[in-house]
Parts: sequence; structure tokens; C-alpha cells
Amino acid sequence: MPDDLAAEFDAMIEEAASYTTVEERRPIYEAIQLKAQEEAVVIWMYQPVGRYHLQESIKGFYFNPAYSGKAYSYIYALSKEAP
Repeated sequence: MPDDLAAEFDAMIEEAASYTTVEERRPIYEAIQLKAQEEAVVIWMYQPVGRYHLQESIKGFYFNPAYSGKAYSYIYALSKEAP
């Protein structure tokens, strides 16, 4: 990534970090994501996909590629329904 583009991203990230609420940061992070797509700073070549087998009583699971195929790595969203 060219230095001037990296500096632009750094400035946007620092601006977002200066706010204390998600509502204030969200538009800046969305702008960062849009700029990253427009500038093609990363080109995804593939997306790993796997199968996840859970009991029907387990609720809240969703696929998130950020966790690299580990179904158990983000357990805070999971819950178990009582029989």
C-alpha cells in the first residue's frame, strides 16, 4: 500500500478511535471499509467454508469468516434452549 494511502487510513482510524460511542465511530468505520474496497487494498481469493453440526437446542450461532472456521471461538452469542 502506498505511504500516502496508508497515512489516509491511519488518520481515519485515529479519528474513529477518538470517539467514545459506537454510534459516533460507526460512520467512520463504514467509510474506512468503503475506501478499502474502492482502493482494493486486499483482494480475497477464496473463502474457507466448513460444516458446523450443533444440537437443535443451541441458539445464536452464525457463520463469521473472521473466526477462520472455528465454530467455538465466539461463544458469547450462543445459548442453550431448555428442553
